[in-house]
Amino acid sequence: MYPGILELEVFICPGLNDTEREVDDLGEFFRQLPGLDAVYLNAAVRNPVDTSVLPAGPDLLDSIRHRLNLQIPVSTAFDHSPLPKRTTSKRSPTGQEILDLLKRHPCTLEQLYRVFGGELAQLTSTTTQLLESGTAEKRPDGTFAPLSSSSKG
Repeated sequence: MYPGILELEVFICPGLNDTEREVDDLGEFFRQLPGLDAVYLNAAVRNPVDTSVLPAGPDLLDSIRHRLNLQIPVSTAFDHSPLPKRTTSKRSPTGQEILDLLKRHPCTLEQLYRVFGGELAQLTSTTTQLLESGTAEKRPDGTFAPLSSSSKG
């Protein structure tokens, strides 16, 4: 009955929910959901508090995507597949709006643009200002993340 875009996010934890049976059951569950538009397979991008939780790598997420065998978009934390765009905003986000999102999940410039819309040049300028002010960092994997006050120096 929900009229909007329905996307589900599944957090994959190797050794906890990545067996063939679990993935097959998950695929069956997804196929039975009416109106499901997309699936996002997520993985730990920050060090988990519980050290027994291992991060799922790109190869594992890709193999799970293929095993699910769905007829809808399935994106992973590593491939940034195009999912339905959530915004049509012409207004570029503020630095604080970007930081608020990055506190919840590090993002690439492309992901930020997909979420916020606006002008790409302005988004690039705002992320550059965040880097130069020391409130954010760009990681080797291309994601932006906030810097806490304790890690600024």
